[in-house]
Amino acid sequence: MNIQLLVLMGALLLVGRNPMTRGGVQAWTYAYSKGSNLQWHEARQWCQKHFVDMVSIKNKEEAEYLDSFLPRNPTYYWIGVQKVAAKWTWVDTSKPVPVEAQRWASEEPDSLAGQDCVELYIKRAKDSARWNNEKCSKLKEAVCYTASCTQESCSAHGECEEAVGNFTCKCHSGFLGLHCKEAVACKALTEPRQGSHHCVHPNGPNRFNSSCRFHCELGFRLVGVSQLACQGDGQWNHPVPQCEAEHCPALNQTGFWGGSLNCSHPISTFSYNSTCEFFCDDGYELAGQNQIRCDHTGQWTPGTPACSVKKCSAAVAPSGGNMVCVDPVEPFSFGSQCDFTCQEGHYLLGNSTISCLASGDWSHPAPSCAAVQCKNLSAPLHGFIHCWDPVGEHSYGSECSVQCEDGFELVGTNLTKCSARGDWSHGLPVCQAKLCQTVTSPSHGFLSCNHPNGPFSFGSTCSITCDEGFRINGTSKVECFSSAMWSADIPTCTALTCPPLSFVSHGSTLCSDPYGRSSFGSRCTTACGDGFLLNGTANTECTSAGTWSFDVPFCSVKRCSVLKSPAHGSLNCSEPHGKFSFGSRCRMSCDEGFFLNGTADFECSSQATWSTEPAECLAKTCPPVSSPAHGSLVCSDPHGQFSFGSRCASTCEDGFVLNGTEETNCTSSGMWSQDIPRCFVQRCPPLSSLSHGSLACSGPHGEFSFASRCTFTCGRGYLLTGAETTECTSAGTWSKDMPLCRVQQCPRLVKAPQHGRMNCSLLDPPFSYGSRCDYDCNEGFRMLKGAATVTCEHSGRWSQDVPTCHPVQCGNIHRMSSRMSMNCSHPLANFSFGSECIFTCADGFSLNGSTALFCSSSGFWSHRIPTCTVKKCSAAVAPSGGNMVCVDPVEPFSFGSQCDFTCQEGHYLLGNSTISCLASGDWSNPAPSCAAVQCKNLSAPLHGFIHCWDPLGEHSYGSECSVQCEDGFELVGTNLTKCSARGDWSHGLPVCQAKLCQTVTSPSHGFLSCNHPNGPFSFGSTCSITCDEGFRINGTSKVECFSSAMWSTDIPTCTAVQCGNIHRMSSRMSMNCSHPLANFSFGSECIFTCADGFSLNGSTALFCSSSGFWSHQIPTCTGSSLGLMILQYAAYGAACAALALILFGLTDLIIRHLKKGGSAVKADDLWADTVNPTFEL
Repeated sequence: MNIQLLVLMGALLLVGRNPMTRGGVQAWTYAYSKGSNLQWHEARQWCQKHFVDMVSIKNKEEAEYLDSFLPRNPTYYWIGVQKVAAKWTWVDTSKPVPVEAQRWASEEPDSLAGQDCVELYIKRAKDSARWNNEKCSKLKEAVCYTASCTQESCSAHGECEEAVGNFTCKCHSGFLGLHCKEAVACKALTEPRQGSHHCVHPNGPNRFNSSCRFHCELGFRLVGVSQLACQGDGQWNHPVPQCEAEHCPALNQTGFWGGSLNCSHPISTFSYNSTCEFFCDDGYELAGQNQIRCDHTGQWTPGTPACSVKKCSAAVAPSGGNMVCVDPVEPFSFGSQCDFTCQEGHYLLGNSTISCLASGDWSHPAPSCAAVQCKNLSAPLHGFIHCWDPVGEHSYGSECSVQCEDGFELVGTNLTKCSARGDWSHGLPVCQAKLCQTVTSPSHGFLSCNHPNGPFSFGSTCSITCDEGFRINGTSKVECFSSAMWSADIPTCTALTCPPLSFVSHGSTLCSDPYGRSSFGSRCTTACGDGFLLNGTANTECTSAGTWSFDVPFCSVKRCSVLKSPAHGSLNCSEPHGKFSFGSRCRMSCDEGFFLNGTADFECSSQATWSTEPAECLAKTCPPVSSPAHGSLVCSDPHGQFSFGSRCASTCEDGFVLNGTEETNCTSSGMWSQDIPRCFVQRCPPLSSLSHGSLACSGPHGEFSFASRCTFTCGRGYLLTGAETTECTSAGTWSKDMPLCRVQQCPRLVKAPQHGRMNCSLLDPPFSYGSRCDYDCNEGFRMLKGAATVTCEHSGRWSQDVPTCHPVQCGNIHRMSSRMSMNCSHPLANFSFGSECIFTCADGFSLNGSTALFCSSSGFWSHRIPTCTVKKCSAAVAPSGGNMVCVDPVEPFSFGSQCDFTCQEGHYLLGNSTISCLASGDWSNPAPSCAAVQCKNLSAPLHGFIHCWDPLGEHSYGSECSVQCEDGFELVGTNLTKCSARGDWSHGLPVCQAKLCQTVTSPSHGFLSCNHPNGPFSFGSTCSITCDEGFRINGTSKVECFSSAMWSTDIPTCTAVQCGNIHRMSSRMSMNCSHPLANFSFGSECIFTCADGFSLNGSTALFCSSSGFWSHQIPTCTGSSLGLMILQYAAYGAACAALALILFGLTDLIIRHLKKGGSAVKADDLWADTVNPTFEL
């Protein structure tokens, strides 16, 4: 393919680098193919191989620039734009082309199928420098580019973007400047009161990405965001935070029971560093420290104390007894008294009453209850005793039972109890052996037994033996087990058996069996069928040993003579009674390719002779064959000429090839497997004329066949490379490879002239006849001698000499001041293009300006002459937890500056205490840091966990730790400890103690039983209340101490059981009641009497029982009434009338007296005027 290169220099751009070390200036270079057109994909591959990629037009200026420089091409030029996923895309970046960047010609792009590639119109009368979409298979020239952006073009904070002859740096957010090296600045921050801040400046003080963290002094908390960052817009992301003092919970006088407090507030009420002092009243003692302080976390440290009454140790009811305590102040405190009683079956050891004294000790030790004892028990024979002793061994409440040994069973009562009187309720039972079923001797056998514990009982063993000729059926020995069952079924005696007789093939067996089939005494006789002979004894008998007296005989068949398979054949037989025996039938068959000569089937008769004589197998024959023309035929005949199995092979003379199969076989059907082949002349591959040459051939057997001869010649201007003549051999190949006609070569131009460029139109191969090279000088050089264009002529020489390039001159630089020295290099000529001058400053000073100046292609220096300023080190910062003092002889943090570092209390220095700013602008040592002093790790107390505030690190100086107890527990001890500057904690950790509920005692007429997992009447304690007989519980019978130090419900009481009220009686009866507990309740007693002349029918006294019922029915009064008696007396006359008046007056006086005294009432009319509380419900 004839492809030429034309390189265009679009623009030159100097970037402060020495062009001599780069091999050229930094510019965007264009190139295009010339001489042949390519498809779009081929054009791009060509650009990627020789340059960077195909040009992707990014703007109007670039398109117009290319239109001015590129020559007109009728087919125009491919560019790096293609339709991908229905979007026009720049192929070098794989990004879609924005609509505003698309420069389509009028009425373009069209929607024709397959037009997915873009061409650029160049020097067109209409729409020049515009785009048109075309099919990618069209042939056009390619426009390529070499990028101008390099790694050094922009800083890491910007992206390099290409432009025509130049580049621009697109800065990231927060950076600006020509090369994106300068960070955006924010305003300096101020320190908050009672606080400080520390900053990190990766891009310079208070510039983009600077980060400042604010801290408050101890006891103050930060209000606002703790960390600020300088944003890309030059603003801090949050306002500066403030420091506010920590506050503790307010305390008041009423909240401190049993004492008083006095507080001082140096900052504000109940805030950081406020202190309070506590005092207890007489009779109370202080629990905790008497002075507390509000710490930096807003907590009182240590915890608030309390005044508590002195207490005795918690008393506990003795085992088997009860305890009732009276606590006037708190449970088990001064003045408390506890009474002890023992339960049934126990007796008291010690004082029945103890009191809590003022010293906090009990007046006597707590008594105990001992259980009543019973006599020891002895186990019966074949048994042992199991006892349950809830109180003690063989004591009150113990229950004992007897367990018999395995095989024995109890006779008698099996449970006895130790009573409150100290005696057992029953005597112990005895153990008797269990009985098994009675057994007898089996038929044809004998039984022998041993009975250690009684006839056929547990432990008895029996042995069974059988008569001669019989065997035992089962286990010969059985035992009576503990389950009252024999170890096995009782065995029987059965006759011995012989093995079953096998079936006699072609014979029969007859047997007699007196004791069963094939058993002892059986006799058997065997006979053979017709045509078979008996081999063995005919009669046999089953003996007492369980074996037959003789083996069973067998019947053997008669046999014929042995037969063999015929040659080239096979023999197949059916043999029902054995090989070649009576009844055998045989058939002969021949192998494939052979036929049978004789009878195929024959049989072995009963006389042991074959029915016919055997046959033989003969081979089949094929038609005769002859040798092919220009060849020969060789045959092998294993079974006769041209017969089955014969094989013939054909071969051809030299220069001829076989047309067909080389071998043929005589098959089993009498036909040859293949036809005899023919011999054809050998042919060589056809030859074509040389490119830029000709071909002449002659052949005796046809064109390009065996013995053909061909001669090659080249056209004018080309040289033959290879053999001039070649011949077709017998192998079908040419004797020599086909030669080539190669174009005349000029000397290779290896490189462009020094300081210049060369652009050649490349033919295939390069630098051949007709090639052309154009020359121009690099920027900063001008051409002298030689021609700008040279051409390769037919003689193999170039038409002109190669030109040379000379540098452009810059102005001389005069001597500098004493602070600065200059060192110049002149690779081409003094102060000419490419000259470089390096400037250095005296020790301790840095260059302000460019270190190097370059002489540019325009004859001017690249920068102004620099100056020298003193060198500075990076700004030093006081370490966290430390201080810094610096001495600056010239400027702050400049050459000669020295900084001294010290640490604050509770910190130690890591690193050198002094650093100096060296002449290199670096510090002599890294800035030191201050590390906080460490304290030992703390472990949380039981039922509690630790909360720590670590301003400088876990368990380090300034750390403050407090304990929080689990729900239901409260702190005892100082609740705040601090890590000091010495590395030790200010206080030990407090403990968590269960909260106390109010002490409860047994209710009147009741009993209290409690469980205290965490201490007496504390969190988790549960108490159960039961009432005495005749009383019922008023409330919940079980209460629990909750985490709030309150009982789950009110403590219940026991109230007397009520009986029904007795309503008012008739006038004939009077009632007098006593109520020791409550009206008509358990224990109430009512006495009944009748008026004179009446008698009581029922019980005189009624009692209210514990079940809530009266002991008897209410009685009644029967007999004469008082009015009838008065009428009888009146009948006696006037004398008795006076006596009646006297009696009436006396009766009235008695009634009035009784009414005033509250005694028995008789008259019915008195109930309306008085209220008797006895009859009230």
